[in-house]
Amino acid sequence: MSPKKRKSQRLEWMGSVYKKGDVATSLGLILDFSERGVKLWVDSYKVPEEEIFTIRLLPPGGTHITHSLDFEVHKVWSTIPKSTNYTKVGCEFTNLTSQQKEYLEKLKTYFETLNDQEPANHNFSIL
Repeated sequence: MSPKKRKSQRLEWMGSVYKKGDVATSLGLILDFSERGVKLWVDSYKVPEEEIFTIRLLPPGGTHITHSLDFEVHKVWSTIPKSTNYTKVGCEFTNLTSQQKEYLEKLKTYFETLNDQEPANHNFSIL
């Protein structure tokens, strides 16, 4: 979809993605995010089977956000891998509270500034 047709701006945020279990295990990477959701690049054999799961945002240094925050997401789509062991997974935030909206707005402001300067490389967790 072209950026002009999107309802929200997507911002690059390359970082690790983890899923909650007895121990957090690596799934892959975050490719980008917006105030509406995230796009992940996940090891194909580790794609969450659940349609709804929880992710934890771990803010990068420099954001002046001092805590992580959990978000419920709905898996909207995933690609079928052709020649790679990774699957792109699009997720939409659900049931956002005012605190979560404010948190995402702070991250958006931070990454808009950062993306104008250099690619981001930060962490993001699925719990």
